[in-house]
Amino acid sequence: MGTNFNPAQLATIEEAREIARLINSTPMALTDRDPEPIGGGILPESKDPKLSGIYDPVWLTVNEPTAPPSSDRPGALFLHFRFANGCDAINVGLVREQFKRYPSAPLYVLRQLRIEVADLATGKAA
Repeated sequence: MGTNFNPAQLATIEEAREIARLINSTPMALTDRDPEPIGGGILPESKDPKLSGIYDPVWLTVNEPTAPPSSDRPGALFLHFRFANGCDAINVGLVREQFKRYPSAPLYVLRQLRIEVADLATGKAA
């Protein structure tokens, strides 16, 4: 594990599925006028990592594939979400950490995530 790696970026598949269920079952109409889940929802899981809504991307170091980061937590992986709108760069562990940081404001976390997912899908975010 490199010195610049944040271990909060790792999550278990169970954590990813729980967060995906929350995202996919929460229409943003609760707070906005959009009746759809964030980004049209997280895609279903698939055995094909290029199509799956929950996937473990290839870990790159200086543009070369290397072993992904690891953790002392059993089953913790570098998981990401892929949304129906094309956004596929949302780290599961960092989403989990936002829910932990704002336990009494899950709709705030969802609204911020919606903005990020929309921006990444349209290429606005860096």
